[in-house]
Amino acid sequence: MTGTRMERTGQTGTTTTRLITISGMDRKVGVTHLGLSLALKLNDRGLKTALLLSYETYNQLNQYFILKRCTERTTREGKSYSADLAGVQLFSNAMPGDIEGFDVLVWDCGELGHNRRSFDHGTVRLIVSGGQPWELAPLNTFLVTENAEKLRSYTLCFAGIDDDAYQHMALQVKDCMPCIKVQHQPAWNKIDMREDLNEIINLLPR
Repeated sequence: MTGTRMERTGQTGTTTTRLITISGMDRKVGVTHLGLSLALKLNDRGLKTALLLSYETYNQLNQYFILKRCTERTTREGKSYSADLAGVQLFSNAMPGDIEGFDVLVWDCGELGHNRRSFDHGTVRLIVSGGQPWELAPLNTFLVTENAEKLRSYTLCFAGIDDDAYQHMALQVKDCMPCIKVQHQPAWNKIDMREDLNEIINLLPR
């Protein structure tokens, strides 16, 4: 699988930071929910992981949750903010090359149509879609217009979909791209109930 793997050499040798990018076929399909859960799960598995997100998303989280150890710094993208949310290190308005000291970076790229270039840098690239009829139109358009080889390098994550609907949709896309059913409930930090995330973690290169 192609993508960005950032290598840095230090006193203890060369370390590789793996990059997972997540985008949604539309807004409000669960991209940030999945990013937070995945980062927390990876940390729990012993892989030091941070979540990169836009300032707008960071600010929304700051309104709903208590963010700890908030700091501000200047990067090539301008002002960048970092904070801790229940054990997940957050970075807003930062590029993967700006962040050091992590095994994995999860990058919340927002809606796919707005941040495609960033999304394609991922070693693992996850596209989130809802499974309701009105949510499938953007996905159907994407499947028939996108390059077939590139489609196979993505993984489609259906969120908030029941088992029967997922089986139906998996059959529809099986010749185009791999897919996974991810939970949209429970809360993002209930990782002991998120066995579905293991399938994504297994996509990471060793």
